[in-house]
Amino acid sequence: MSSQDDRDVVMHFLTLGAIDYLVKPLRHNELRHIWTRVWWWRRVSGSAQTQKQQQTSVSASTVASADV
Repeated sequence: MSSQDDRDVVMHFLTLGAIDYLVKPLRHNELRHIWTRVWWWRRVSGSAQTQKQQQTSVSASTVASADV
């Protein structure tokens, strides 16, 4: 978040890994939009992580039953 909205400044921080760039003063609808995107991203990432853990668990149980 910054009070500078110069394109070069924004691009600099986005190339350093920033996901978004907010310019002060914040507007309520901008903040709500960002919050919604973060919530959605975490939800999608969390479900992907859960699926990966389930696949790992199934693979491990398959290997364990093959050893018996």
